[in-house]
Amino acid sequence: VAAAVVARELKDKIKPSAMDLGAYFSATREKFQTPPRATVRIVPLPSREEAEKLIAAAATEEALAAAAVKDGKDTSIVAERIAPQDPIGGLGPVPALSKAIFAAKGPGPLPAPVEAGGAFCAVYVRALEPPATPEFEAVKGQVLSAYHQEKQRELEQTLVKELFAKYGAVVHDDVVLRKKPNEAPAPEN
Repeated sequence: VAAAVVARELKDKIKPSAMDLGAYFSATREKFQTPPRATVRIVPLPSREEAEKLIAAAATEEALAAAAVKDGKDTSIVAERIAPQDPIGGLGPVPALSKAIFAAKGPGPLPAPVEAGGAFCAVYVRALEPPATPEFEAVKGQVLSAYHQEKQRELEQTLVKELFAKYGAVVHDDVVLRKKPNEAPAPEN
């Protein structure tokens, strides 16, 4: 019932103009920004020493890839256009590895192995793409949706305050929290 009342009250109150949407986009550009991306080749090895030797011997991606071939099988992992929070195929979510990749100054080998997923990884960063903010027209639908949600939250809060004031509503904590009068508040989980 409450949702229906709120929906009815707000139905005609949120009608943004093109200027409103443009101003909202300008003020909240970071909401619509695409994350940085990287393409890398990773060679997981069982020990730090092996990974350090490989990094010292293989200065190019081709050399790293050639060294990763064991018994005719390429043991390297190529991850294309990954974002910082993306899991890496074959390794899963590896925050330490992602942090090292996105801290790189640019394409090239990482100077030291990175411990991740139970292995020590030699990494060659093939490409790094910085975060990008698309043009307004490319994300206009997302901007409209975000604007609508934000304004709806604001109007809902205002409406609830007005209704509480108008009808003198009181929330009885003891009933809502199921505690007895004069009892200490229930601990939060």
